[in-house]
Amino acid sequence: MAIYSRVRDGEATDPIETQLPTIFAALRERLRVDEFYEATILRLSRVLTILFDWIDRFGWSALVDLMRLLTLGLAWLSRVFDQSLINSSFDASCESVRGSGRLAGLLQNGQTQRYLRLLAVGVVVLIIALAWMGGSSR
Repeated sequence: MAIYSRVRDGEATDPIETQLPTIFAALRERLRVDEFYEATILRLSRVLTILFDWIDRFGWSALVDLMRLLTLGLAWLSRVFDQSLINSSFDASCESVRGSGRLAGLLQNGQTQRYLRLLAVGVVVLIIALAWMGGSSR
């Protein structure tokens, strides 16, 4: 403040400019902070923007497309495996159980006479088997 108190009205030059011209010139140029910021931070930001835009368009998009195709391929293989191996094996085993159920249904229909006939046939087969085995062991 003391420097500016001695300024007379109408003087065109700043007292600091006359006493410290180098510092005054640096301050007038804002210490070139804007130019430094433009040359470093903003230039790096522009380069990184272009780089990341390219990576986004060609790198990530290609990777996403590759993952999509891989997922579709694996889903197709899973479906083929499921339909050709798992479903066909399960269907065959279900058909076997169904056939066994039909056979059991023929044998067990609730008629006592049929059960006694089957028991009589089993006893006759057992007697014949024992007689055959007993006669051949001598």
